[in-house]
Amino acid sequence: MILALVSSPGWRDAVARAARPDEDVRYGRAEAHRALSLASPRALVVEDEAGAESVVRRARTRGVRVVRVPPTAKVAADAGRLGLATWVEGAVADRSTTWVDRMLADCQRAIGGRLPLAFRGFARRVLEDPTRLSSVEAIAPALGLSAGALRARFRRRGLPSPASYLRGLRLLTVAHRLRSSTDSTARIAWQLGFHSSGNLSRFVRAQCGRPPSRLRAPETGVEMLLLFVTRGLGPVEVEAWRGLDRTFARDRWA
Repeated sequence: MILALVSSPGWRDAVARAARPDEDVRYGRAEAHRALSLASPRALVVEDEAGAESVVRRARTRGVRVVRVPPTAKVAADAGRLGLATWVEGAVADRSTTWVDRMLADCQRAIGGRLPLAFRGFARRVLEDPTRLSSVEAIAPALGLSAGALRARFRRRGLPSPASYLRGLRLLTVAHRLRSSTDSTARIAWQLGFHSSGNLSRFVRAQCGRPPSRLRAPETGVEMLLLFVTRGLGPVEVEAWRGLDRTFARDRWA
C-alpha cells in the first residue's frame, strides 16, 4: 500500500503507475491517518508538506518510507509520465520492504514458484488492512460482487472458501503482531478488528490449537506460514487461483 498526499494530476498518475500490480494507492490525509494507525503501508508520497506535518511525523514513527516530490508537477506527454513513474518507483522502493512483502516472498519459497497475481492481490490487501477487510461480506462489495457470487467463483474452481483463506491470512497477521510487538493481546485485538482479546484468543485456538501467548515465540512464524500453505496453496490450488486474476485485478478493488 502506498499513501499519497498529492494533488497534481501528473504526480497522481505517476504514483499509480509506480505501484505494484497487486498494490493499492490510498489518497488523502484522512485515509493516511487511518492507514498509519491500523494498516501496513510501505510508503508515503507527499507533494506539499504544508498541513501534512502530523502525517509525515506519524509515518516516520512507524518506519514508513517518506518520499517528497516537488509541488505542481506539470506533465504533458506519456514519456514524461513514464519518467515520473520511474522516479517515484525508485524512490519508493528504497528501503520500503514491509513484513507483508517478506510474507509473500516466504509463501513463494514455500510453494517453489511464483504466486498467482490474484492471490497476491487478495493476500496483500487482507494482510495490509485487516480491519477494513475482516470478512467476506466486506471483501465482496470492494470487488463489486455479492458475498454469494464471490463464494461461487471459488467453488467453481474447486478452491477452499474465501472465508478459509481470510481466516488463514488473519492468523498470519495475528502471529506477526504478537511476535513483533510487546503490545497486550487486548490492544492487538483492537488493532486487528477483533471485538475483544477473548474473541482473538478463541480465533487463534480454533485456527491452530494454541493460545495467543504461544505465537510470540520467533519460531512460530515459519510454523504458521507452513500451516497456511499446507491448507490452501498446494499445486492444484495455486493453478486454480490463476483463473481468478481478473476477479482480483487492481482496477476491480474499490
